[in-house]
Amino acid sequence: MTIRRVTMGAAGEIAVDSREIEVFLTLARELHFGRTAEVLTVSTAWVSQSIRRFERRIGAPLFERTSRRVALTALGAQLFDDLVPAYGAVTDALTRAAATAADTVGRLAVGFLGPTAGDFVAATTKALRVRHPDCVVTMREADLGDPLSGIRSGAVDLVFTKLPVRDTGLRTGPVLLRTPRLLAVSRRSPLARLRRVTPEVIAGLPFVDLTASVPAYWREALLPRQVGGTPIRRGPTVRTLPEALLVVADGDAVCSVDAGVVRNLGRPDITYLPLPCWPSFEFALVSSTARDTPLMRAFTAAATRTSRRIRQTK
Repeated sequence: MTIRRVTMGAAGEIAVDSREIEVFLTLARELHFGRTAEVLTVSTAWVSQSIRRFERRIGAPLFERTSRRVALTALGAQLFDDLVPAYGAVTDALTRAAATAADTVGRLAVGFLGPTAGDFVAATTKALRVRHPDCVVTMREADLGDPLSGIRSGAVDLVFTKLPVRDTGLRTGPVLLRTPRLLAVSRRSPLARLRRVTPEVIAGLPFVDLTASVPAYWREALLPRQVGGTPIRRGPTVRTLPEALLVVADGDAVCSVDAGVVRNLGRPDITYLPLPCWPSFEFALVSSTARDTPLMRAFTAAATRTSRRIRQTK
């Protein structure tokens, strides 16, 4: 490693090898060439040559040498006092960086709910590997019936899922992605000819329902119980998104989905209508409050960068 020091005097820029600094600091502490050589596991002659080379770079003697003693000159003492904290800070910074790099080399399991979340996690993984090329990320699709089970069981470290999340023992990050809701209807249905869906239309439709294992608050957020004061009818119960789309295609019910479903799981027998009367879906990273690793934090930072890039391209 070469450390470059820029001075304000006539000496200009001085290029110094970090090993020379280490030799200088060690000799300044030991004040003995033999002991310095032992500490650094080099020869006494090598120490002497390194010090002479260092003094030439500085432009003045740093040590007074006699046959009986070695002592710092006034300039040497000044340089020692200046270098000790600075060199220590550099060493500490490099040590911390190496430790962080070691902690971010490993495996990470990330869950995702649905194709939109999967696309985001894939993009985040790509961004993560730019800075941490040795990490391995395994993507696992979460169960629509219980998207947080992987976090609770420890099968995944993080899950990128729709909000809200109110379970105890879980940490929810900021919203990283918003997507508009669409209404999936059978292409055979008269609804397929509509240009937009109003609350009055919604009130008369049977909606695909989620299994009872889904938390009530999450079920209510994804499928409100009423619209405009009119209760929403519940249709067949499903556990996965493909199951829901099959029910919709058969004309047995309708379903609200995000735009990524059209891109990734679009079917010719289903029409997707704008649903402006309901709020957009929001996605965030969720993890256990009992688990937090440097690699998880690195993935979260990469997800934030991915979210920012997506917003800038819209």
